[in-house]
Amino acid sequence: MTGDRRPGIEHYRHVVEGLQLTKGRSHPETLRARLNLAEALLADHYHSEAMMHLEQLVADSVPVWGPDHPDTLLARHTLAVAYGRVARIEDGIEVEGDVLNDAERVLGPDHPDTVQSRAGLAWLLVQRGRIRMPGDARGALRDGLSAIRIVHSRVGAHPEPFRPVLRQAYLLAADAADHNRWPELAAALRERADATEAS
Repeated sequence: MTGDRRPGIEHYRHVVEGLQLTKGRSHPETLRARLNLAEALLADHYHSEAMMHLEQLVADSVPVWGPDHPDTLLARHTLAVAYGRVARIEDGIEVEGDVLNDAERVLGPDHPDTVQSRAGLAWLLVQRGRIRMPGDARGALRDGLSAIRIVHSRVGAHPEPFRPVLRQAYLLAADAADHNRWPELAAALRERADATEAS
């Protein structure tokens, strides 16, 4: 079923195949090409296939570069995104949480990859909270508040990636507060969501 895929995916497939033949599966250049292929698959909504590629890519990257190399961190982050896209939210949260901790330590809190990982973890928490509603409104409230905590302190320095997820986290927490019959908290959270959108 490759006829409907954009040429970029097939291009990346040919590049990966060529590099695997000439340089080997775990050569750094091959690993980067494999990541490009996985990102193209994700972009074209072939999420399950991308996830399988990324799981193997991460396993192959760690012995070559180590778990904290920027390319390994990017592959791990992209795997967390893929987990989110195939509804493996818990796996995504676990992977992205580890990536964020490592990226902050290795790259610093304001590195673009760290920022991307922080936003990714917050989005996954919001997704999990939405799935919990309405049956587990307290759990959803915890997820919303956790997402707020993760991005709130950095939103001033990086408004673009953080503002949309921060607004969604406030709205999730407000909905959960309503279900828990805490109307004052819900109203305050919605005011913060509106202020985030307006800022």
